[in-house]
Amino acid sequence: NPTAVKRVAKAKFWFSGTFMASSYPVRYTGKNGVKDKVTIKAAQSQSIPNDASHIGEDGDFGVATATKPAGSEAYAFTLDHKAAYVTFMPYTNQGVIAGAKIQKIRVFTGNTSDALAGTFDLADDGTLSNPTSTSNSIELAVNNFSIPSTETYATNAATMVVNPGTYSNVSIEYTLHDPVSNVTGTITKTYPSVTFTAGRNKK
Repeated sequence: NPTAVKRVAKAKFWFSGTFMASSYPVRYTGKNGVKDKVTIKAAQSQSIPNDASHIGEDGDFGVATATKPAGSEAYAFTLDHKAAYVTFMPYTNQGVIAGAKIQKIRVFTGNTSDALAGTFDLADDGTLSNPTSTSNSIELAVNNFSIPSTETYATNAATMVVNPGTYSNVSIEYTLHDPVSNVTGTITKTYPSVTFTAGRNKK
């Protein structure tokens, strides 16, 4: 996709100061992140299909251990992502909604005290604690993604960041708009229990 964000597998960072230890813990708290705090947003946004570059702004986080081999001037680490991710690739053979566009996707639970989103303390092992400003609902706004007749990730793959964990009565709600009839409606499916695993993408 020519309009998607370009990605690289490796990057270099420079820090001022003197570092003498053989290793240091690394905490990644997202784009424009705050020290030791992770915020998984209740309102997320993705403008381009199959482009998950927004996750850094919407709640992605991770940890690592930076180590310096003997004789080397540089520390190296591989980031271990600890957020959970959900990628939606809806499709339909129902002609009545085949021409509709997806405007937003919402995931919510039956328990208002669940913390799918919120602000948390981040530990060196990647676990979150002390949740504040929590929400049991996350809404991902998408830019009128189309709905193909078969699963086609390039057409409408949309990725959401969620707090890892097992949740009960998890609903997925699609808001669809038919540009021909100018009708907007929702389609919802509820699952008795869903586990979102740290560092994994649930499709």
